[in-house]
Amino acid sequence: MYRLNKKAAIIATSMGPCSCPSTFTPRHKVPYFHAFMPFVFVRDVRTDMDKLNDFITQMIDYSNISSELRHELLHLIGVEVCPYCNRQYITNYIDRRAKKATADLDHFYPNSVFKLFSLSLHNFVPSCQICNSRFKLAKGTEILYPYEYGFDQDTYFDVALTSSSNSDSLIGGNTYFNIKLHQTHTGHRADHLEGSIRLFQLQEVYQSHKEYVRELLHKQYVYKDAYNKDLTALFDNMQLSEQEIQLFLYGHVLHEDKLSDRPLSKLAYDIITRR
Repeated sequence: MYRLNKKAAIIATSMGPCSCPSTFTPRHKVPYFHAFMPFVFVRDVRTDMDKLNDFITQMIDYSNISSELRHELLHLIGVEVCPYCNRQYITNYIDRRAKKATADLDHFYPNSVFKLFSLSLHNFVPSCQICNSRFKLAKGTEILYPYEYGFDQDTYFDVALTSSSNSDSLIGGNTYFNIKLHQTHTGHRADHLEGSIRLFQLQEVYQSHKEYVRELLHKQYVYKDAYNKDLTALFDNMQLSEQEIQLFLYGHVLHEDKLSDRPLSKLAYDIITRR
């Protein structure tokens, strides 16, 4: 997960101060939207909440949003890569003059529990179907709110050697390694970072990108040797910028402000810049 770009944040906050509740601080092994309730009264409070939600639904209901308006919102927010996983494009396109999008419009605070926020722009997070419909659902795990925080600075990907690894594993000769996502933040957001990694199974799903990491390692190894020879002269003659050179070599601009532009940008940034 990375922090959503400035445009998305501006769209989400255009209705004024955020009306969504702050993430609750207690660390009980219950969904975060129940964590503030004394255990002995949970049943009664949940009954009252259900009644309140039924009443609110009579006036505020996500089903009142038409498909056309949902797609219009996704176009306005302008997010192009899933902020939860940074693995999938979420594409906006035009079909017979109608705006369409491949993204799900996730309710950060579950619509089934927080009916009052079912139509709040602050609560809408464009995401891929895998993250929203397979992983997140309404499980209630504490995670980072992508309009405020990402883990660009607080985590990093690295190659973890295994018993099958050899010297070629570090220079792109094989895929005898694992992809490790390290968490470096130890402050108040540490639990939310851990929750995001666990809920979206980032440690597990990123193992499917070993071949991509192998290619990055191979390019880095080859280009380091060649850089002092022909490539330097070639790039000088072409008058390419540093960003254009990075795109040429790795297919990504290796800059923290560009991690939301393409899928796997965070992975590529860490593998190349941290070695």
